[in-house]
Amino acid sequence: MVVSTIVRGVALIFLVATLGLSACATTGAGRRSWTHYKLGTVDIYSGAPKRRTEQLVYDFARYRVVVKTLSASTSVEPRVPTSIFIFPDHHSYQRHSNVPRSAGLFVRSDEWFTLALDGSRGSSAGQEVLFHEYAHLIVDNVAGLTFPDWYHEGMAEFMATIRFTGGEVRLGEVSERNHAAVGAYNRWVPLAELMQGNFQSVGDPERLHRYYAQSWLLAHYLQMSDRADTSQLPDYLQLVHDGGDPVASVHQAFGVTTLQLEKELREYVRQAQFAYQLLPQSEFDFSGLEQPSMDPLTPGVSALKLAVLCTRLHNFERARILADAAEAAGENGPELDMVRAALAQAR
Repeated sequence: MVVSTIVRGVALIFLVATLGLSACATTGAGRRSWTHYKLGTVDIYSGAPKRRTEQLVYDFARYRVVVKTLSASTSVEPRVPTSIFIFPDHHSYQRHSNVPRSAGLFVRSDEWFTLALDGSRGSSAGQEVLFHEYAHLIVDNVAGLTFPDWYHEGMAEFMATIRFTGGEVRLGEVSERNHAAVGAYNRWVPLAELMQGNFQSVGDPERLHRYYAQSWLLAHYLQMSDRADTSQLPDYLQLVHDGGDPVASVHQAFGVTTLQLEKELREYVRQAQFAYQLLPQSEFDFSGLEQPSMDPLTPGVSALKLAVLCTRLHNFERARILADAAEAAGENGPELDMVRAALAQAR
């Protein structure tokens, strides 16, 4: 069991603040109608029930305010066009994503970012995926800065568990999924390898999960334990940004070797008590919270948007069915042409 203790007060801990820098036919689209929400520059397409969708969009809007405040970022808008698809249930999500045992899936290119979520009732996993990936998009707004993979992923996991409870924002909540992974000490990735490694090169899904979990642990420890009261983490990030080796910089910034820091992390897990913060909502300016626009989509447009998604997810069989449904409903234009071109290339 994980025991969390409360630490009150505001901690401006995210990336920029730490460094002090600013920086269709129903057979094609599904029986449930889809709705387009616009939040800032982000397009959100949802087939989930209205109340469930609006709660997620509302929390997402508040999340953007929290991240902007904690990061001192000048913008929470992504650099590339961003689309989020919220599916009403796991079956429809999996039918379009074609990925078993997942709650969310993202794809990105230099020109767009797309995220598909399982919006099942009572599931917070989709929200965590959304918060995690959007944290990366905020980091992308800090041009010219270089940070190690573990920090990118650890902070994204850290920010993924932001929760809104009553009149407070809960920061630093423990993910049971990550805690279970870091509890098996004999399977740990050596800390030096973690801090040096390139996550994209990890082929083993279980080992990749440990990379993410241990990165979350390291980020949590350096910001929620006694070490959070020092400038060690900002110093470390600055050293790496300036070209320092991610492993060699550990001793210079933290005064310990990676082996000693790993021992501290094991003790941190062993105590089974993780601090989190309850930040008053008055610390954040929610008064001007963005109000998303909302437009119901026709079956043809729904099928077309889902066809684009499936093309990006390389689910070409489903994309072809949806493109045919969109065309049969009278849809045409650049998006349909793009889908058809991708399908022709995939043959």
